[in-house]
Amino acid sequence: MGHRPHLYVRRIVPADPGESPNAYVPRITVEIRAFWPALEKPRVAAILAEAYAEALAALDQEAGENS
Repeated sequence: MGHRPHLYVRRIVPADPGESPNAYVPRITVEIRAFWPALEKPRVAAILAEAYAEALAALDQEAGENS
């Protein structure tokens, strides 16, 4: 089986855990994973941009629901 091209990016940054008893793990974790057939590499950047825009829209919606 051939090796599929891929990328993996992970960021973990410290965060305010909130007030006890509802304190959360004090970090923000963001992960991006992408796999594609070798000939499709030119499309990956556009798909990542679409996914990023979708994630930001979901984040905005979440913020609106919690206000």
